[in-house]
Amino acid sequence: MRHPTRIPAPREAPAANPGRGHRVVLFASPVFPIDREALTEGLGPSVELIPAPEECLQYPVDERAEGVLCSVVAGAHAIVFRVGQVTRRMIQAGRDLRIVAVHGVGTEAVDVDGATGRGVYVTTAPGGNANAVAEYVMCVLLLASRRVHESAALLRSTGWDEARLRGGELCGKAIGIVGLGAIGSRVARLAHAFGMQVSVAEYSRLAPCEYPAVPLARLAERADFLVVTVPRRPETDGLVSAEVLRRMRRTAFVVNVSRGSVVDEAALLRALDDGAIAGACLDVFRQEPAPRGHPLVMHPRVLATPHLAGSTPEAQRRIARILGTDVRRVLSGARPLHAVNDPRPA
Repeated sequence: MRHPTRIPAPREAPAANPGRGHRVVLFASPVFPIDREALTEGLGPSVELIPAPEECLQYPVDERAEGVLCSVVAGAHAIVFRVGQVTRRMIQAGRDLRIVAVHGVGTEAVDVDGATGRGVYVTTAPGGNANAVAEYVMCVLLLASRRVHESAALLRSTGWDEARLRGGELCGKAIGIVGLGAIGSRVARLAHAFGMQVSVAEYSRLAPCEYPAVPLARLAERADFLVVTVPRRPETDGLVSAEVLRRMRRTAFVVNVSRGSVVDEAALLRALDDGAIAGACLDVFRQEPAPRGHPLVMHPRVLATPHLAGSTPEAQRRIARILGTDVRRVLSGARPLHAVNDPRPA
């Protein structure tokens, strides 16, 4: 499955440096940082970077925090967004706002319709973290297959003989990929290199590809590993449902690096408790941060991580450069390369 349709930019000469006095507000935090050095490489040196107050970067944002952020955005020409929420009210408060550049590909925390109506571009960084997420997927496949993390824990807590768990190989196993965008395509290539049998979920948005495409229900029946990389959209909410999980093998694993809402968490928990599937590797959750004691985080059959699959230094640099370049283009009067909307004049 591909990423949301992006408006193609016309061919034109490279944009000039934006003029002095442009202000760019950063919606970032120590936990969710933006690589400022790489961002500046894309922006050019003449732009003022203004951090938004960290305590106001909430999702959903409350009225008090929204008011503070409206004040911060009021004099901004651009927002580079990674954490929190960008509401219609904030966009309207930005008298000179021309672009909201989103760190990653998910735009659910940005009012895209509100931006479009105000003549404000919303851009993303497609493919910026694709390799990082794909490598994470292969990492957890290996861990789950060989039971490396379990063995290491047993070696520390019990002893040598008890820790000699038997795992399996990836070569020859069936991997089913739900979502063949930049991440899913990279996972497919890496899995193929491991000798895995690659199939993908068949959808209307699926572009022609070299891998067998089958309906999701049949993919679930075949897969030793069902890997979910599809973007979050209304039609993908709860896509990996109780019915899909019911069709999976008892020896199979679910791997979710998409969004928590794409997998029915209650149904997944039941499947794990009942032994209907072997386990799950989860980097995303419906509620983030996941509450302390979350039943899936604590489940012995789950390998859980705190939404870090794409958070490598290399990926963060790539994404920041992509965002900086698009902000620079818009502030110079050119169209961005990675717009997800086609804004009307304000």
